[in-house]
Amino acid sequence: MQQRYITLLLLMLSFAAGAVLFAQGTNFKDYILRKGENLQQKTNRNIFIRVSADKKSCYVGEPVVVTYKLYTRLGNISNIAKSPAFNGFSVIDLAEPEMGTSTKIEVVDGREYYASIIRKAQLYPLQPGISQLGKALIESKLRFTREEYIAQFDENGRPEFIPGATQATACFDTTAMIGNEPLSIDVKALPANAQPVSFHGAVGTYVIEALLEKENITTDETGKLRVLLTGEGNMTLVPAPEVGFPAGLESYEPSVKDGLNRLVVPVSGSKIFDYNFTAAKEGDYSIPSIVFSYFDIDSGKYKTISTKPVVVHIKKGTGKSPAIAADKLNPTGSYAETMFTHRWMIVLPVALLIILGLIVWLWFDKKKQKAKLTATDNASKEAEEAGSIPLNPLLQSELMLVRNEPRLFYEILDKELHVFLAKKLKLPVETISKKSIAAALDGQGIPIAESLAIQKLLDDIALQLYTPSADETNMQEYFVEAVRLVRNL
Repeated sequence: MQQRYITLLLLMLSFAAGAVLFAQGTNFKDYILRKGENLQQKTNRNIFIRVSADKKSCYVGEPVVVTYKLYTRLGNISNIAKSPAFNGFSVIDLAEPEMGTSTKIEVVDGREYYASIIRKAQLYPLQPGISQLGKALIESKLRFTREEYIAQFDENGRPEFIPGATQATACFDTTAMIGNEPLSIDVKALPANAQPVSFHGAVGTYVIEALLEKENITTDETGKLRVLLTGEGNMTLVPAPEVGFPAGLESYEPSVKDGLNRLVVPVSGSKIFDYNFTAAKEGDYSIPSIVFSYFDIDSGKYKTISTKPVVVHIKKGTGKSPAIAADKLNPTGSYAETMFTHRWMIVLPVALLIILGLIVWLWFDKKKQKAKLTATDNASKEAEEAGSIPLNPLLQSELMLVRNEPRLFYEILDKELHVFLAKKLKLPVETISKKSIAAALDGQGIPIAESLAIQKLLDDIALQLYTPSADETNMQEYFVEAVRLVRNL
């Protein structure tokens, strides 16, 4: 549910579209539905989704950056109904820009729109062929005004209704399901000719290096060969290089660690492959070059790189079985054997733990006493904060309701609700948001039904603030619901 709130918050940025565009000279005509005008066509012209890709053709394993944007000229409440799927691709979502920076005005076909990023990701094709990008669906609540009920426009460009017309008759709400047109990517197969035997799907540019953890070990120890692969490309999909250990060395499946930056295109960084091995007999063993091949996009050719051979010197041990991936501080025997051979290693840690336990206990006891001394002060502060909430936190909006001032009513009701919730939930009123409200309500154990009711009321009020004419017929209903929620909290 929190993810749904986050999605709603991101797309609520489109509410500002109307206000910003109007401030730049656009009037309210986008909201007016004329006689005979097709509602679907008008909606499609003023709010839509577009998907773009930084390339329309690529090789298997070559990254493609796709961006889904919502374009709107209308104030709206939107929610993602379906996130796009990317079949046949390995997907890495790019970091969301900070709130407010991902939304800006863009010009499409000579008209200004507010553009908000819905999703941005880098895709790595897994197979050749024509791959179609998934469709994003957004459910948007919109409000239009019928032209026949408009008498004139005021100095701000807002419509004024003919005598006798009401908000309920002149305006109507609609819900539109917005989706993007399909976009296909032509994924080309990697060249089959001259493909090296050592090629296993790596695409990009790479450097490889191999080194031994220790060049001299005994038959009691476990050796470690570390292979470091650095570069950029489809590194998340690159398998471990094949190592041809010589006869006499027994190797094991490698462990993998990566230090990859997945937020750059293509992915870059390093992958470390650690191969543990043992030897039954002493001697000098040469581990041959490790060969690694990749497809270089820039040149359109395969390239092969390799490491230098490494030699490990094995001496005869005491006959103990080597422990795989043994700790460097204790390579020749188990911890249990060492502990019982040197009992002081048991006594000393236990003694230290007892002393540490006493210190921690004394610290917590002191902290507990301090907490008791400040309990009264904290209680007084909480009482003071609770007392800062007026007996009637909705007083000003109630006055606007009595005076029948719809625009001021919704503006003040929105402000008073946010101030009340900030004080009640102990949130900074300057930065309070739907996300922080939802999290605070959940943290205080408020029933989910009440939490959803608060979210819905805030949405309804926001819709009134970003439409040409405030709805005066539902003012009483909204106020009663606000009073109920305030009392329940």
